[in-house]
Amino acid sequence: MFRTVVLAAGLSLSLLASALEAQTGSTKANPPPERTAADIEWESLEAFSRPRPAAMPTDEKERAAARKKQASDLVAQADRIKEFYDKNPNHARVKDAKFLEARTLFLAAEAGDASQEARRKTLVESIRRDPGLAVGKRSEISAWAANWEIRQQKNLTIPERLEAHEQVARSLAVEFPTVPEVYESLYAIARSRDDEKGRQLMQDLLTMPAPDTVKAQARQMIERYALEGRSLGEVATAAAGANSPAAQAKGVVVIYTWASWSKGSLALASRLPSTAPSGATFIGVCLDTDLNAARAAAQAAGLPGTQIYDSRGGAGALAQQLRLTEPTLVYLTDANGLITTVSGVRQLLAAAGSSSGK
Repeated sequence: MFRTVVLAAGLSLSLLASALEAQTGSTKANPPPERTAADIEWESLEAFSRPRPAAMPTDEKERAAARKKQASDLVAQADRIKEFYDKNPNHARVKDAKFLEARTLFLAAEAGDASQEARRKTLVESIRRDPGLAVGKRSEISAWAANWEIRQQKNLTIPERLEAHEQVARSLAVEFPTVPEVYESLYAIARSRDDEKGRQLMQDLLTMPAPDTVKAQARQMIERYALEGRSLGEVATAAAGANSPAAQAKGVVVIYTWASWSKGSLALASRLPSTAPSGATFIGVCLDTDLNAARAAAQAAGLPGTQIYDSRGGAGALAQQLRLTEPTLVYLTDANGLITTVSGVRQLLAAAGSSSGK
């Protein structure tokens, strides 16, 4: 009886498997397509395009020789990539190969090769106009080409260079409106400019088809700009009460943000006393939520001035009211306590650079 039941169960399972096979075509996954010699060659070319960065020699002559060899190797690799798609014109990765060739030629140019300019420009235009290539790759190569041209203009001042980069990014936003990196670039340029044109660019980002994350960053920066001219004491009192260190500070105040997980913010904070106006009051706003770790980090780094801690980190009342929601922000006030700039880090470092050059 038991054997009959087992046989019956086995028969039922067999029938069930047959039914499933009839519906799906097979109970086994189709085997992956067999890799061809061209597939293997392409994988090798891709692997070469992601080399680990090698340390350059410190000796000037040795470094120049190393860069020359690097440039030569990159041109040779670009030639191999071109050979690949010339002899395999119907391969599925031909378009990706052309992109990789262009990128490799740019790397060769950065290493000092000047022999492939005409080839590189022809390839860039071909890629830029190829609707069959992913739009992100088309915009990347187009940006690389335009920014390379800017880099060759050695006599541009920093404002002129930023203006040129902005014009490139704006044109790319028109040509490739769906690529997020274009708008991220525009936001970075606006942050770097910190002038009326930079602030206008922040406003323009809100009307562009930029990702929500970029618009949120731009909106946050615009809200920071709106704090300029306001009284630090009044803003701090409204957020954290009249007893807040920021509300009670008198004279010129340097208020900065830091976090134990941001080494850059700790390093910047340590430099502030040597760059700030004489007699300034320092107030650090910690963005950590682990207050024990934060206090230990502040003590170890020897951070200047009074530290403000809030277990909510960047979501704390003072941080939110002053839009102090990321590390390395620096605000400055005048002697009357009015916020003069929310981009104080650039102003202080520029002053330090000019004084050191005297």
